[in-house]
Amino acid sequence: MKAAKAAVNLLPPEVRPARRLPWRRLALGFAAVAAVAGLAGLGWSLHAARRAAADEVASLRREEARLEAELAAVRELPRTRASLEEKRRFVRETGETRQVWRLLQALAEAAPAGVIVSDLTLDEEDAAVVEGTAPGLAAVAAFMRHLEGTGLFRRPQVVFPAPFSEAGGRQVIPFRITATVVRGG
Repeated sequence: MKAAKAAVNLLPPEVRPARRLPWRRLALGFAAVAAVAGLAGLGWSLHAARRAAADEVASLRREEARLEAELAAVRELPRTRASLEEKRRFVRETGETRQVWRLLQALAEAAPAGVIVSDLTLDEEDAAVVEGTAPGLAAVAAFMRHLEGTGLFRRPQVVFPAPFSEAGGRQVIPFRITATVVRGG
């Protein structure tokens, strides 16, 4: 069997609470420090969250500005397309005009002396019809050879639409030459 111990406190009753007081103060001090540290941590956490939110807002504003610029570019697309279509039409017309000028220049250079070109007709299928008069068959043949030699006309064929005649003592031969135009030639 165990013996029961009796606890006897020989200190006066007013000393006992005074001995417990430093431990209570220490516990309250630790609690206060913990509370201050907790509040500081909470403040730092809130500050970091606020900074992250501000960075996110700045990022969203940059994205909004980029999207606004892209939207403005998209809104400009119809005008840009119209402008490009106009430029394409101009280039096509200018190219066709240059082609006609090259054909006219080739006709002028290919015509032998005495050959008069009175009409040039071009159609959408790249066919050319050259009409005029010549002083003789040799001039018409030379004109056809020269046309083919320019590289702008392929397979020229001649037709004599009217009978030969004389004007001022000279023979006049009306002719019509059809040929295929070589594009970009």
